Amino acid sequence: MAYKFYFFIALSSFVLSCSAQNNRVVKGIDFGDSLAVANFIKRSSLCEQVQLASDSLDAIVNERGYSILIIGSISKQTKENVLIPISKGNVTLSKDYQKYDLKEQIDKIGLRFCANK
Repeated sequence: MAYKFYFFIALSSFVLSCSAQNNRVVKGIDFGDSLAVANFIKRSSLCEQVQLASDSLDAIVNERGYSILIIGSISKQTKENVLIPISKGNVTLSKDYQKYDLKEQIDKIGLRFCANK
């Protein structure tokens, strides 16, 4: 009976580990690997970074790995502040609202700097 319990725990840990790994990878970029993110930033254009940020809102808002480096790079190149709101007044904002707000900011940057490319 005890071995079934340990097998269940081991299997659960494996499944959770695999799902956590999959959530970190967007468009072939592993946000858990700082070198992969740094290499992407180095070799990509601003518009490619904006597109990746738009596609990885969930990873950025949930602070998975080094995804925030993409936002930092976009902010540095455009000299625009990109903020992820956490609360308004005494109310903690939902992750969905944070993603919505971040998407609005990323879309504005995309329109301003990448619209004619």
